[in-house]
Amino acid sequence: MSTADIVVTINPNSIDTRNSQRDEHLRSADFFKVNEYPEIVFRAHNLQHKGGEKHELQGEITIVGVTKPLTLDVEISGPAKNPWGNEVIGVVGSGSLNRSDFGLTYNAALETGGVLIGDTIKLNIEVEFVKKSE
Repeated sequence: MSTADIVVTINPNSIDTRNSQRDEHLRSADFFKVNEYPEIVFRAHNLQHKGGEKHELQGEITIVGVTKPLTLDVEISGPAKNPWGNEVIGVVGSGSLNRSDFGLTYNAALETGGVLIGDTIKLNIEVEFVKKSE
């Protein structure tokens, strides 16, 4: 296991579901309370190699002031040269969390039974790092 010093900050105002009315609702007190909690923060502290390009990234995520552990399965590829001659590393990550663990419990009943919003949030992340030229 190795240490990882990674901090990712997300502005919940940047959420774009391609539906402005839904986006505004997500920013409201029913969900992300952006006026009170202007950031979602993931802090990673351990990166464990699982073989080949596969790794496990362990850390904590804070949403609406609640911090919970989060583990992501990641694949790290590279370094390699991109078509412009820059050295790059690609990282693809996935994981899931339960929104109710963060107090995000808003829901609406459906006429046909059940509820509108599931509890599990699936995370899929793709990042490319480019080495800075000296």
